[in-house]
Amino acid sequence: MSLLNHPLTQHRILVPILVIVPIAYLASLPWLKASPDWLIFALGGVAVLIEVGGSFILFAQKDQKSDEWHRGATRFGTQWGWLVGAGIIPLLLVLPPFQSLVLSLANLTDPEAQLTERAALMTFLLGFGAVVVLQAIFTAVFSLVWRIWMSRAV
Repeated sequence: MSLLNHPLTQHRILVPILVIVPIAYLASLPWLKASPDWLIFALGGVAVLIEVGGSFILFAQKDQKSDEWHRGATRFGTQWGWLVGAGIIPLLLVLPPFQSLVLSLANLTDPEAQLTERAALMTFLLGFGAVVVLQAIFTAVFSLVWRIWMSRAV
């Protein structure tokens, strides 16, 4: 087996890439402000594709080594984590502190006090990102809850 085909080597290469890509994109936002919108969204799309693709690769590697107990935790966590993660965003959007947070994050793209179309698009993008992040968090939480709950019976 080639060293690059070894799962541990792939993991050691892939995880830093998955950490660096969003940091690099966020760090480049001040430079991207002067760029055309199509470039900003194209680079954001590429970053998302790298993150999603890398996540699928890591999941496939982890799933191959999992037994039925761990797969059950994954199913439970995914089922309830995605549901709660997606459902909590509309509830958070009702809260004024969360609205202020979203607006202040959107204003980072446009330093003036008035929201432009670009800022509105960034707000939408941040909202979508919040859904994805919360779904991932709640998937992990519900998977952990399932493991703890199932471990108590043993």
